[in-house]
Amino acid sequence: MTGNEIYADFADVYAKGSYTRHGREVAAKMPEVLGHLEHRPQKILDMCCGEGSFAVEMAKRGMRVTGVDASERMLEIANARALIAKVTDHVRFERRDVRVLRYDGEFDLATCWFDSLNYMLTTDDLGKAFGGAARALRPGAYLMFDMQTIHGLINHTRRHEHWIERDSDGIVDIHRAEYDEDTGIASLHITGFLHVGGGKWRRFDEVHRQRAYPEDTIARLLEESGFEVVQSSGNLDGLADLTMEIDRMWWVARRA
Repeated sequence: MTGNEIYADFADVYAKGSYTRHGREVAAKMPEVLGHLEHRPQKILDMCCGEGSFAVEMAKRGMRVTGVDASERMLEIANARALIAKVTDHVRFERRDVRVLRYDGEFDLATCWFDSLNYMLTTDDLGKAFGGAARALRPGAYLMFDMQTIHGLINHTRRHEHWIERDSDGIVDIHRAEYDEDTGIASLHITGFLHVGGGKWRRFDEVHRQRAYPEDTIARLLEESGFEVVQSSGNLDGLADLTMEIDRMWWVARRA
């Protein structure tokens, strides 16, 4: 297909690529992070769960996970991943827009990884996502997420104007990036070709748009949503301070 329905076709490319490593690596780090917080969640809300790598890994650790995502194809892949891992009794996936979540105090931890909140292109949308997370959490529970910084978004766009992300296993994946300084929005134009057999290929085009926000804006939106900021740092351990030169920031906030 063509147009701006993101992850309709790119979901399959994403699930077969190196992108899924992020979720698995974060899941492996969670016991240490949660131990540091002295927090032992039983029910997790994984916002923008994508193809389910993080949710499935946490389900393997015995936690009950609800993964939500707006992409129907991503959720199909996530359900298949849970079935293969034999954790369908510990994880469920639902098609939801994180800006209009309707959970009510059901979860001990909410997560949102790998730039997902950068897809919120206005402060209003980002605030709605934080508000939905706050309503979904019990008092004293935590929200954890990572976002690209303004520096990271600009740096990535200018460092990689266009490139071939993948050319193997029947997938050709071409990316072109641009940054609009007036709007602060980075656009990633993805053109993919999928081998469908018989010497034929199917083309798809998607445009992924992201925006980064200053640290004080994110902190303000969290506080307005009912959170107390516990940590904002250059890594999930909190060992590096957040500076203008860091490409990605990691946040931990506690529900009041």
